Amino acid sequence: MKTTLLTVALLFTLCINGANAQSLTAEDKLNFETRQMATKLGLNEFGFIRLKKLNIEKAIKSQEIITQYAYDATQREIKLAELNKTYDLQLRSFLKPSQLEAYLALNPDLNTLIAEKND
Repeated sequence: MKTTLLTVALLFTLCINGANAQSLTAEDKLNFETRQMATKLGLNEFGFIRLKKLNIEKAIKSQEIITQYAYDATQREIKLAELNKTYDLQLRSFLKPSQLEAYLALNPDLNTLIAEKND
């Protein structure tokens, strides 16, 4: 009986620790990607903070959209595209011209969108 309880307690602890490790992994990944992007764009510390906040908001909203439209792929793709456009506009609002060029180099698809807007 004691062995069974100990085994159950151990498995429960491992499950909780595994769940915590997974959530930390997502946060670590977001921090790594934000730091990498900030470096490529040449952002200062204030720019990094704004980028990190923006990336966190995008990640949260993306997950909400994925969950809310789990069974409607068309609507999900539309909502994610809208979110990406909003993210792009917010990011551009604080980039300097040289940083914007670096951002566009990282995201060639955005050049097409800009050309379409200018037509």
